[in-house]
Amino acid sequence: MILHSVAPLWQLLPPDTEPQLSCVEFEGGMLLGREGREGLEITQVVSTDPRVYLDERFSPGATYRRPGGKQAKNGI
Repeated sequence: MILHSVAPLWQLLPPDTEPQLSCVEFEGGMLLGREGREGLEITQVVSTDPRVYLDERFSPGATYRRPGGKQAKNGI
C-alpha cells in the first residue's frame, strides 16, 4: 500500500496493540495465554516434561481453568 501524505504514519494508522498475556504456573510447568470468560485460553506451553506437550488439556487454543481461582500473573 502506498500512502502519500504530509502527516506522519503513526498519526494515520492505529497502533499495533497485542492483547495482554497472562502466565499461570501448574504442576507441569507454565502456561501463557489470554484471559477469557471461561478461563485462560492457552497460547503457549513452557515445560521440561514432554508428556505435558502431548496432553490435549494443554494444547494451544484449549481453555485452562485454574484450580482454586488463583489470580494470574499479568504483563508477560
